[in-house]
Amino acid sequence: MKALLEKIRISPNPDLDLPGFEASLLHCSIAGLAILAAAAAGIFKFPVSLKRLILLASLFAAALLPLFNYLYNIKRKRYICDSLLILLAALFTACSGDLSGASILLLAYNLLKLFESFTTAKQRERAVSLMDILPDYALILNEGSAEKRKPSKVCPGDYIGVKQGDIIPADGVITEGISSIDYSPLTRSFKNEAVTKGMKVYSGGKNISEPIIIKADCSCNASFAQKIFASCSSAVEPETEESKIMSTAFSFLTPFMLALALLLGLIIPIFTKNFSVGLHNATFCLLIACSSAYLSSISAAVYSAVEKTVSSGSVIKSSSVFSKLSRLSTFICNKTSTLTESDFIIEDVCPEGVSIDNFLSVFTKIEAASKHPAAEAMNKYCGLEKPEPIAGLTTVELPGKGIVASLSGNSIIAGNAALLNEYAVSVPEARPQGIPVYMAINGSYCGYILFSNKLRSGAFDCFEKLRKLKVGSLVLLSSDLRSNASPIGKSLGFSTVRAELSPEEKLSFVEYVKSNSPERACTAYMGNSDLEKIPSEAADVSVCCDALGNESCLSFADVAILGSGISAFPEVLKAAKSCSLLGKSSLAALAAVKLALIIMLFIPASSVAAAALIQFLPALALLAAAALFFDKL
Repeated sequence: MKALLEKIRISPNPDLDLPGFEASLLHCSIAGLAILAAAAAGIFKFPVSLKRLILLASLFAAALLPLFNYLYNIKRKRYICDSLLILLAALFTACSGDLSGASILLLAYNLLKLFESFTTAKQRERAVSLMDILPDYALILNEGSAEKRKPSKVCPGDYIGVKQGDIIPADGVITEGISSIDYSPLTRSFKNEAVTKGMKVYSGGKNISEPIIIKADCSCNASFAQKIFASCSSAVEPETEESKIMSTAFSFLTPFMLALALLLGLIIPIFTKNFSVGLHNATFCLLIACSSAYLSSISAAVYSAVEKTVSSGSVIKSSSVFSKLSRLSTFICNKTSTLTESDFIIEDVCPEGVSIDNFLSVFTKIEAASKHPAAEAMNKYCGLEKPEPIAGLTTVELPGKGIVASLSGNSIIAGNAALLNEYAVSVPEARPQGIPVYMAINGSYCGYILFSNKLRSGAFDCFEKLRKLKVGSLVLLSSDLRSNASPIGKSLGFSTVRAELSPEEKLSFVEYVKSNSPERACTAYMGNSDLEKIPSEAADVSVCCDALGNESCLSFADVAILGSGISAFPEVLKAAKSCSLLGKSSLAALAAVKLALIIMLFIPASSVAAAALIQFLPALALLAAAALFFDKL
């Protein structure tokens, strides 16, 4: 097998290219050289006709970029856009006799577009490429031969060879080999998992030990890594509140100001015979109608926020989540397997009236079909890697309570004290320190197993960061005993702790918190299993940790933390607040700029060159803040 796997070497992914940036750079270079020539003509004693010729040439060179941009927009059936407005503004300015002002206006637009194409294109590609981690080829094994095939061509049932150091191209089950898989390309934190024959592995993981062969159980498009990549690709589309406000405002402002510019610049001067004033006013109306790069600055902020989120090992469903999280006032967290580790530990086995072997045998059989961490701990404790189905066993799992089962004519109940009390089974009043799971057979109490699980690493730092980020209320919900939940809540600084709750009771509590919160306040709920989907749906933002391999989590969670910790959430929240701050700054700067241009509209001596600087410099500063200084906000 090793010889077969060594036959093919997978090449690395190619570098990114930015054709939009290169085109803008070329156009700006031509325009800059032409305007330098125009400036030289003004300084030196050139003939008047030559000066005009050089100025017209510089104006034409500077108009190339907006002209090509407009032709591109026409192909996309966008007939009113910034490039059209700038071209008209430059034309009106030139017709009024201010050739240098028109050149400066176009050059300022070109420089802004140059920086915009560089920052936004690079950020978008960088944010999405962080999760574009599949290899160039999958090594398909077929009857002793090896064939290179693109991951998109992998089909369910294909056998794939994965060498040491290679990325797994598709989800599947190991059919041969023993190795270790590092999922840090997805989780952004080291997560090493020992795997062997029969175990499931996920695309995006890196094989770090020995060669393995896996049997693909889905196509590339249905693989876990591809779903994460698709989520990242959709998240970079700007859907924040600020972008929606700005888009809506310009959908009305731009056509209105364009119509007003044509009226002031072309129609009214026919009757007043004062074309210079009309063209001056029309130019300022067109600048007011232009969105410049303020929308792009919001997009750049979204790209930076997505990049920051992905770098922390998380993915979001949509960029609108950033707007909600920026208003986060109440953070509700589940305890078991969220605040605490997913792995349960058996501390003690205490049968009563039955032998320990019979007690463990019955307990293991009824827990065989359960996905609860306690069931997995039982199987590990008894040395059962994969329990076989039990004939004649029927079970009903009651979330937050336990299991009611029927086996060989016997009625069996296993769960917390409240569940056994519902069936009129008395349990000892003295509660052990830990998580006891009691069992009764045919209505008779027969003992308990004591479980424990420890806090996740980084839990204290996580909630300290949330308090620094001004999250007003921290709430802990748990189906566990109050005696177990309260000390954890107190140590982590939760303002409210509610214990011994069913999923439905957690849902009611989340709805109560939302109904008593201010109108625009956001409530987030964090869990890590399908059982937490019920209360999560009531929250404004649902957060799921341990999302690696959990496809249902990706489908319902607004924020999916792929790693095994909760410490990534403060990073997501910080990115959301920075994104919102830049969005609000863009709105404020836009309002100030448009107000200044409106004032200049009524001042006949206003300079078009000064208006161009007022229009474009704040947008340039916001783009720079989003691209270069996002982490420092």
